[in-house]
Amino acid sequence: MGTIISISGVSGSGKTTLADHLLSLGPQYRIIESSTTRAPRKRDRPDEFLYLSADEFKRRERENKFLWVTPPIHGTCYGMLRESVEKALTRSGVSVMVITIECLPVLLDYAGEHARNVIGIYIRSQGETTLRLRLSMRMDSPQDIDKRINECRDWDARADGINKHMSINFLNNKGTLDEFFAEAEQSCRL
Repeated sequence: MGTIISISGVSGSGKTTLADHLLSLGPQYRIIESSTTRAPRKRDRPDEFLYLSADEFKRRERENKFLWVTPPIHGTCYGMLRESVEKALTRSGVSVMVITIECLPVLLDYAGEHARNVIGIYIRSQGETTLRLRLSMRMDSPQDIDKRINECRDWDARADGINKHMSINFLNNKGTLDEFFAEAEQSCRL
């Protein structure tokens, strides 16, 4: 039986950095493929996304192939195929996924008796100044940065609400990368 580490958090919080770190720990760590309608990006990992046209995405959604589909994020559709989660739950090793926090309850419910093998991590916002700098370094537009900062406040509040019903490991990415990774590994019991 496999372990799933789900990573959630606000834009620019370090989700990709943490996923990359975990995936670098050895071959027993793998990414869980997610589906999206967006175009590939240079920083995407191999096997991270199944890139679908909007029509193909909708077809699979109608056929109930997805465990979840998130509301469009910045105009892009994302979804997690049931088949991808099944593979992660049944294979040995650790599977890593980056998801929105609202998907964690769905994942735990779907995992059923194997929910104990799902570790939910949420990376809190670092504050507006730090977040603005990180998003600027990603070359996001000033309008997108303002929009995402407002969304971050909302995402942190939603994570707090979900945490009232289930246990989430909260991380703060405010120190060095080594401190962040050590805190994450401790939260994952690695």
